[in-house]
Amino acid sequence: MANTNNESCIDNIDIELKIEDGKIVDANFDGEACAISTSATSILLQKIIGKTKEEAKELLQNYANMIEEEEYDKEKLEELIVYDEIYLQPNRKKCALLPKETIDKIFKKIDES
Repeated sequence: MANTNNESCIDNIDIELKIEDGKIVDANFDGEACAISTSATSILLQKIIGKTKEEAKELLQNYANMIEEEEYDKEKLEELIVYDEIYLQPNRKKCALLPKETIDKIFKKIDES
């Protein structure tokens, strides 16, 4: 489990992943956040269930590349593509990336243990 918040607004989420046999088998989140953070978290968690940590990391990086206006693969993002123009509101990039940052923290804890 990990927590991340956005210092510039109310966004504050906790994410918990259940990993068995090397795969993410369940994921949930709780907290208070804007519509962008909440929806991005919900979609990202749905997308990583059933994936290995490495597969999830690849998806998360592809997603972050889209948000940061870098090269990315649209087809791998599926419904996450709804955030492809978030760059038009630069102050909302942090909202869209909050779940990725939180999941990255969980993976870092796993790697360190």
